[in-house]
Amino acid sequence: MWGYKPESLLFSLWFAARFDDVLNYIPARLVVYTYAIFMEIGMRPFAVLVVLLSFGEPNAGPVMAAGAGA
Repeated sequence: MWGYKPESLLFSLWFAARFDDVLNYIPARLVVYTYAIFMEIGMRPFAVLVVLLSFGEPNAGPVMAAGAGA
C-alpha cells in the first residue's frame, strides 16, 4: 500500500492493484486447494474449502485463512 497518492498517479496505482489481483487470482486459489489436499491426510479438508468460500477478499484473505485453518 502506498502512503502518499498524488492525483496524477491515482489511476496508475489503482490499475496496478487490480492487475495484481487478476494475475494472482488463480495461483491464490491453487494454494487454497493445495492446503485442502494436504489436509485430507490430516483432520478436516472441507473446513479449508469452506474458508475459501467465506472470504471475499480477492487473493490474500482466503490464502491466509486457509493456512491458519490448516
